[in-house]
Amino acid sequence: MEQRDLIKDQLEIFGKALSKVLGNFLSLKNAPNSDLAFEQTNQQLKTELDIDVDLILEISPQQLTSYLLEKKIPPPHLETLIEYFVEMGEHTLKQDTAKGKSILTKTLEMYKVLDLNTNTYSFERREKEQKIQHLLQHQ
Repeated sequence: MEQRDLIKDQLEIFGKALSKVLGNFLSLKNAPNSDLAFEQTNQQLKTELDIDVDLILEISPQQLTSYLLEKKIPPPHLETLIEYFVEMGEHTLKQDTAKGKSILTKTLEMYKVLDLNTNTYSFERREKEQKIQHLLQHQ
């Protein structure tokens, strides 16, 4: 019972930290220099949650699966993280098409990892994936 409470507490702490980091991002996102918002958020994810965005963007799909499973990010939090990557990909697409496509492709790979960790089928998630695929095909 105590171990379950400890795990539950750790998940809550992770969720709160992720919410804080992404809340900061949302407040900075509409600033004149939104690139700075992404840089700061990436740094916060690395220092506060040990999630290396740059590494995620560089590694192969197999390494990505291992990395995300190793981090033991609960599915709802992983989905939130993916949404951040989608924001980053859409933003980057406007400035650097190739890099933006690379980021959006990585989000599709992250969705595959998410599917491995959940037992439910999400129509909403499928719609998001289709939106990403549409962006990739029409750029």
